[in-house]
Amino acid sequence: MLGRRVYRQARERESVSDGTIRREIGTLRAALAWAKHERWIETVPNIESPPKPPPRERWLTREEFERLLAGCAQPHVRLFVLLAYHTAARAGAILDLTWDRVDFERRRIDYRRPGRRRTNKRRVTVPLNTVVLAALQEARPHALTDHVIEQHGRPVASIKKGFAAACARAGIEDCSPHVLRHTAATHMVMARVPLAEIARLLGDSEAMVERTYGKHSPDYLRGAVDALAGDLSPRLVSETLSEK
Repeated sequence: MLGRRVYRQARERESVSDGTIRREIGTLRAALAWAKHERWIETVPNIESPPKPPPRERWLTREEFERLLAGCAQPHVRLFVLLAYHTAARAGAILDLTWDRVDFERRRIDYRRPGRRRTNKRRVTVPLNTVVLAALQEARPHALTDHVIEQHGRPVASIKKGFAAACARAGIEDCSPHVLRHTAATHMVMARVPLAEIARLLGDSEAMVERTYGKHSPDYLRGAVDALAGDLSPRLVSETLSEK
């Protein structure tokens, strides 16, 4: 009954996004492969998935980020935003962070959870700059749980609702918590931070960082196009200035 396009077409009729359909079909394919391995079924049917959507280009300007901070009415949302931007960590890693992995003396955070199986979304140890260090030092005496991000004495399972409210107050559209990671990476590239350092901070490969964020560098492909001008470039500039 599970034809090639049956699942995709059914979900499209329910107005589900292509990204969600792709994720669901990935889970379905894994389940079918397991069923074949266990000999529940003889073959795995070909399940068609929508094409991969283009990567999101959304990132915040520094002015938008300041507005977002100002729109954080709740302390736990503000602390989350500061951590997400100043450590470039994923939302899951931040919400999972406990105080025993915040090293105030060495000024660093270890986002790796003990006993957690390593996945493609690697978690790393991140140094703390003065901004986020001060925010953590302020929050620590008021902590009621082991988790850094908490509300009313309980760990926060999802930041989406509070984050969306902060965005609404700041007048910022099309922004999710993950956009802060893109924003941090983009701002670092714009500031000419070496791609190798950015890659280590993100827990990604240098090739991926260059492919995703390299275009934001002030020097992006500058050497390549200048090489095409060769010796003509200085002479043309000189002639243009003399004409003025």
